[in-house]
Amino acid sequence: MFTVQLMTGFGEFSLEEWKANLHYFGAGINDIAGVPGLQSGEISYGEGWDESLFAEDASDCVLSGQVMEQKGLKTGDEVPITVYYYQYGQGGSGIGKVTPLIVGKKYRIAGVMDMKEYSGNIVPPDMLFPFENIREIFHETGIDFTADSASFRVKDPFRLNECKRQMDEIGFLPVARDADFSYAGNALTMTDENFINAAENLRETLSFLTGMLPFVIVIILFVGYLCSYLLIQGRRAEYATMRSVGMVWWRCFSVLLFENIMTSVAACAVVSLPVLLTGMVSVVALLFSDAVFFLSFLVGSAVALWSFHGLSVMEVLAGGD
Repeated sequence: MFTVQLMTGFGEFSLEEWKANLHYFGAGINDIAGVPGLQSGEISYGEGWDESLFAEDASDCVLSGQVMEQKGLKTGDEVPITVYYYQYGQGGSGIGKVTPLIVGKKYRIAGVMDMKEYSGNIVPPDMLFPFENIREIFHETGIDFTADSASFRVKDPFRLNECKRQMDEIGFLPVARDADFSYAGNALTMTDENFINAAENLRETLSFLTGMLPFVIVIILFVGYLCSYLLIQGRRAEYATMRSVGMVWWRCFSVLLFENIMTSVAACAVVSLPVLLTGMVSVVALLFSDAVFFLSFLVGSAVALWSFHGLSVMEVLAGGD
């Protein structure tokens, strides 16, 4: 986000007349976030315009409702505006002087703003212009262009330290409270407190969850083993029936174990697929939990079936078990 501060007035006037005509503060912006406190809903655009106008270089502008009322203007009107810019002192403090940029340029009013809670450090702007339009005027008039402020968001906050090192290599310096006021433009403030606090809280949470992971795995193993063991114990009569018709022990073991394997695979699929579609759980974590449950279920089934080897088929069938 870039901004450039301006002084403006309606109509055409000479350098000697600027004190009587430069009544309004203006700002060239490429995003409304460049005006602290301005919300998108506080700008009413005319037909055919929207917030994207600030990202272009058209000769459009947005005026405050108070200015519109004073001048009897409405959205869509074309008005001549004279623009002056601040020529800052070289390495000193304070503003150098106000210098003419362009006289009586025609701008079409694209919208009206009604800013209720301005939170900036300077006077709130009465006029907003597309940043690229103002920069283009500087280039056309042969004046060196300098933005008043620039800000950005780090695309990958987890590479914040790398970004800081790169900014240091470029030559940016931290803001020093006891330094002299300067317009050199080599100071950078990184507002990373919220991210760092959130990252610290997340790290503490991850440490806690990692510590609880062994207990969770033990619970999953126990539940899988217990469920499969109880499920197999309820099939003792089926085992005895298969043995009574001549099936050998290992064949009965294989058939019942395979049935339980298919049951556990189906259960994992039914639970995992909806969770996977939400995208809230990684595939690796989901496969790991499924594997732990499946292995515990398999072990419980195998142990329960192994205990059937010593059963008396006649006693089970006679007892109606």
